[in-house]
Amino acid sequence: MKRGSVASIRLRRGAGMRARLTAFCRWVTARAILALVMSIAAILSLMFKTGPVPSILAGYLFADGILALACGGRTPQPQSRCMWMMLEGLLDLAAGVAVLLLPVTASYALIIVIGVWAATSGMAFFQASFRIERSLGGLVVALAGAASTFAGLLLLAWPSRDDALLGVWFAAYAALFAILLGTAAYRSRSMLN
Repeated sequence: MKRGSVASIRLRRGAGMRARLTAFCRWVTARAILALVMSIAAILSLMFKTGPVPSILAGYLFADGILALACGGRTPQPQSRCMWMMLEGLLDLAAGVAVLLLPVTASYALIIVIGVWAATSGMAFFQASFRIERSLGGLVVALAGAASTFAGLLLLAWPSRDDALLGVWFAAYAALFAILLGTAAYRSRSMLN
C-alpha cells in the first residue's frame, strides 16, 4: 500500500478502522468458506445420491442469510452500514423458507424460486459493491453480484425439472461465489498488511 494513498490514509485513522476491516474480512471469508463447503456437498450428494439437493440449498440459504446480515452490519465504513448486503441476507432467508415449504415434487416452482432468489440477491449484492471501496474488493463484489444475477436469469430462461441439473447449477454457482468472495476477502485483508 503506497503511503499517501486514500486507503492508507483511511487505515491510519486508528485501530477502530482496522478492527472493523478485520471483522468484515472474517465475515466475507466465512461466506466464501460456506459457499465452497456447500458446493462440495452438492457434488457429493449428486455422486453418491445421499439426499435431495434442495435440502442442501435450503441449508446454504439460511446460513448465508445470517452471514450476509452480519457482514452488512460490519462494513469497514461505520457511517454507512451496507443495507444492500443486509437486504441480500433477508432475501436468502426468505428463499430458504420458500425452498423448505415447497414439496420436492413441485420442482418447477422450486426452480422459479431459486432463479428469482439468485437474480434478486445478485442485484442486491451488486448494489452493495458501490458501498465498498474498490481497494477493499468492491469490484470483485460487483462481479459476484453480476454472476449471481446472470445465473438466476439463466435458470429462469431455461428451467429444468431435473434434480441433477439443479445440483450441477448450484455446485457451479456456489463454487464461483466462493472464489469471488475469497478474492474480495483477500483484497480486503491485504489492506491490513
